This record gives sequence, structure tokens and C-alpha cells, in this order.
Amino acid sequence: MAGRLSGKRVLVIEEEYYIAADLQRLLDAEAGLFIGPSGQLEDGLVLAAEQLDAALLAFNLRGAPFAIAERLRAAKMPYTFTNYDSWATPEGYRAVSRPTEPLVMAGLIDAAERMAAVE
Repeated sequence: MAGRLSGKRVLVIEEEYYIAADLQRLLDAEAGLFIGPSGQLEDGLVLAAEQLDAALLAFNLRGAPFAIAERLRAAKMPYTFTNYDSWATPEGYRAVSRPTEPLVMAGLIDAAERMAAVE
């Protein structure tokens, strides 16, 4: 049976192993193609240059995810932050859709599905 993300390539930038593993299981269950995970800014920049359908970025990535977000934005690739402190969100990123806390994994899969559906 095809999942909601069947064949869609979803980049995951997440430095917390257990969160990344949970996201991988959820993406696998929806037949999404898990790209990553990466918890390093440099690796994330390389992965962000690949052919993707959506991206989930950890807001608390050491070095911040904003260089990766800029690369994705330039490529017109949809992305969301997996977590964030609203007070810490720079002005240029406040309009980026993101789940509300507490982090709900199913909400991230829903977000990935919506982003990957945009052609």
C-alpha cells in the first residue's frame, strides 16, 4: 500500500538521535525517502543541494539551521522547523510554517506531506 509520502524525498536535519530515528520510522511508514539525518551544518548544506521534495530542520542545530534554510529557500524547496523558541526566531523566518510545541511527530509528517504536494 502506498503511503502519503510515497517516493517523496524528505531531508531531515536533526542532531538528536532519537528524534531523527522517530522521524525515519514515520517517514518509512508513509513510504517517504529519508534523506539524512544530519546533525551538522556542513553536512546539511551538502544534503540540501540534493533533489528534494521537503525538508524538516531542527531549529536548535548547533550553528543554527539558517544557512541550510537559505539554500532551500533559494531552490524554492519547502521546509519547516521541527522545533523552535518563538522569541529566538529571526525576523526573516517567522513566516515559516512549523508545528507548535510540544513537538508532535505526526504533525511533522503532515507538514512534510503538504510541502511535498506543492509542485
